[in-house]
Amino acid sequence: MKQFFTILIGLFISSIFYGQSFKDLISEGSKFYHEKNYSASFESYKKAFENGDGEILSGHYYNAACSAALAGEKKQALKMIDKSVEAGWQDKTWMNQDSDLESIKGHKKWKKAIAKIDKKIDEYVATLKNPELRSELLEMMAIDQELRKSLSDYEGDERKIVWDQIKEVDHKNTERMKQIIAEQGWPTYDDVGEDGAGAAWILVQHADQQPAFQEECLPMIKAAYEKGQAKGSNYAYLYDRVALKKGQKQRFGSQAFTNQAGERAFQKIEDEWLVNERREKYGMGPLEEYAPMMNFEYILPTEKEAKDNAISDQITAKRLRKSMEKQMEAEDFQAASETASELVQYKGNIKSSDYYNTAVIALKLEEPDNVAAAWSLKNAIMNGWDQDILKDENLKSLKEDKETWLDVLKTWRKVRTR
Repeated sequence: MKQFFTILIGLFISSIFYGQSFKDLISEGSKFYHEKNYSASFESYKKAFENGDGEILSGHYYNAACSAALAGEKKQALKMIDKSVEAGWQDKTWMNQDSDLESIKGHKKWKKAIAKIDKKIDEYVATLKNPELRSELLEMMAIDQELRKSLSDYEGDERKIVWDQIKEVDHKNTERMKQIIAEQGWPTYDDVGEDGAGAAWILVQHADQQPAFQEECLPMIKAAYEKGQAKGSNYAYLYDRVALKKGQKQRFGSQAFTNQAGERAFQKIEDEWLVNERREKYGMGPLEEYAPMMNFEYILPTEKEAKDNAISDQITAKRLRKSMEKQMEAEDFQAASETASELVQYKGNIKSSDYYNTAVIALKLEEPDNVAAAWSLKNAIMNGWDQDILKDENLKSLKEDKETWLDVLKTWRKVRTR
């Protein structure tokens, strides 16, 4: 009888396990990883691979390897790394710097996996139309990523120095990307490989000093994606970045921020109840899974909740706009600056004049902020501000900062010549 009940319990547990889909188990593995429950994470990935009802990607095996390594399962981690390489994983640069895998680096099986990648890369590069450009893009991205990673090592003035270096590198990379695109169009998989195309996207994603150029790249990336020559998520991330600069709502929920209450949240999303459908179309998982990666929880609103929230946001934005304008009239620019900072979070309800006023406010502060003023003015231009800034006396002090003003003019001329 005892054996009979043991069998029943086993069947019951099996029915629960097999009731979970491949997708559910992969999501569960990701969730446990972000909760730092690495053993449970690896078990979920392992069950997903045994499940057999979904396509196992190289990244799935790689994530399982990370969880196994962090759980102390070195043998399993090495096995998963090998499977990820066999499935097509080629990013050995990321592998070598990934702290999750520290416990297995140096093992002979690790070295074999790296050697396999080297061989695959050599074979792969030989098929590309422009392998030299791929190498250049990867090198540019490596410098970009190294600087951004180093930010966490510094504070105060030292951190500011690193940010200045990042802006300098971003400017240099942006100018080079403009040249590349002018010469050959968007770098595709056939041209520079998937990793080279991904590097190109990151470099444009970080071209924030020239938002008009970022917008110019959008249709190119979308066209490449539709031909199977770029990732859909690359288009989605850049679309959101550009939309938010124009005062519009994002469509894919890729961008988050810290709100006035000090909480992490997504920037405003267009027709939010439909966001997961749009994400799926471009090869992205649901927002409920993406949010924990940025250390906050998210609940998808119903259509009614989303529409009610949109109406509330519209009312709030109008109130903040009136307050800001009154504070400007009273020449209380410090208070106006604080109100403007709150107003610009209400994407989808921002006018080009709001961004323009925010730029003027930044220049009228006791300690004028030319960088913030330039940023806001470029956003105003992207959002349709069509006044002649060359004759604008409110911007006189900004024009005296030759380098910053030249940066603004690049956006103004690019938009005006479309």
